[in-house]
Amino acid sequence: MAVLKLIALGSIFAIGINASASTYHSYHNCCILQNGNWEYNQSLTYNACLKFEKDNGAAYDWATQTCEEVKGQPGFSGGDFYQSCKDQAATLKIDANIVGAGYSGNC
Repeated sequence: MAVLKLIALGSIFAIGINASASTYHSYHNCCILQNGNWEYNQSLTYNACLKFEKDNGAAYDWATQTCEEVKGQPGFSGGDFYQSCKDQAATLKIDANIVGAGYSGNC
């Protein structure tokens, strides 16, 4: 019986970790490598976010300057957002090799 309680407790703990991790990873942003440092880029972030607004339920958050996944909407992966950052960089003639993506305004 003690083993079953331990397994149940472990499952609840794991669910809690996943829930908080998904919340943290719901604010996306684009970054550019400048002078050896990764720096947040507002223009790329805003334009990359536009791709996800209609079909994936994203909204650019002017307060946090990130692309926020809206609860209850389909959402999107960090990899998809990263690709959108690179696509936007190409339209602005920015070398894709210096473009990255992060979460919550961090690079």
